[in-house]
Amino acid sequence: MQCSENKHKPVILTAGSMWQSPQWSEASTNVFSNEERKNGVNTVKETVRRLFRQRKKADVVCTSGGGVNFWYAFCNRFFSLPKNRVPQIAGENFLPEPNPKNIAWQLKRLLRRIVFSTTDAFLVYTEPERKLWAEYLNLPIERFHTLLFHTNILEPHWTPVGNYGFAAGRSERDYRTFFESVQNLDARFVVVADLQNVDGLTIPDNVELYCNISYQQYLDFLEHAAFTIVPLQIRQRSTGQVVVLEGYGLGKPTIVTRCLGIDGYLRENETGFFCEPYNSVSLREKIEIYLHSPSLVEQHGRAALDWTLKEFTFDAFVEKELNIINDVLAKHRRSLLSATP
Repeated sequence: MQCSENKHKPVILTAGSMWQSPQWSEASTNVFSNEERKNGVNTVKETVRRLFRQRKKADVVCTSGGGVNFWYAFCNRFFSLPKNRVPQIAGENFLPEPNPKNIAWQLKRLLRRIVFSTTDAFLVYTEPERKLWAEYLNLPIERFHTLLFHTNILEPHWTPVGNYGFAAGRSERDYRTFFESVQNLDARFVVVADLQNVDGLTIPDNVELYCNISYQQYLDFLEHAAFTIVPLQIRQRSTGQVVVLEGYGLGKPTIVTRCLGIDGYLRENETGFFCEPYNSVSLREKIEIYLHSPSLVEQHGRAALDWTLKEFTFDAFVEKELNIINDVLAKHRRSLLSATP
């Protein structure tokens, strides 16, 4: 983010740590020390308490996670005078699956609409979620900002094409379709999942399954893979981008189910392929393309790494978030001026 020397540098209060980006550490003030975070002091209750007590020292408060977002917004809505409210930007929002016939679902939506009515901005990780969230909370779509996620690979770099396909992840995974797609293929596959993700499923002989392993073990498997496969269920929320982007950070192209918002993280036939939802034939066809063409795997992997270095690093993510913060603050200042007699 480019700032002139005389431009006011906003004071950003947060409880979220992004130590991977010195730019974010310099730009923000965290209500917890590193030691406190390591010791687990940052519960939802304590996080909201500290953010709300220290908010007057800040120009903007950035919250993250469903519980912190909701309860901070609750305090801001009911225990702050409108003229004294510090803008809130809420990130890491996960849209609940629609169930309008359910009374509990309706009541939760009504409560969230009331509580979040004064929240200034929301960060979502895919473009389609802006409209879905705006409708769910009955708020102007302009309050919702798309902030594409980042790779978790600290230093993205090229790794050689491995000798197996790699599927991983927990949220909304469709391993049933994946197992059907690779059945009897003359190729090796490694899967990292939770036991509950694969409970009751028949594991093909050419699949090595690992459950509840360490993150470092997961990265070791990823590094030695040829490409990633991310089979997803269709939901009204984005998922899967973490594995896709971590693979990109090591030069691994991907095959991913075409679903909500994932198109922002894949360039068809450039960094990977889409397959159709719940369609083992479609997934198998895409897998076989890579199995029969190692040179294409490398070509797509290098393109994925190049894209990541330009758009999906921690610093790229932070720069985009800081731009959104400045835009939100500029709008907030304009609204204060227009309200002044």
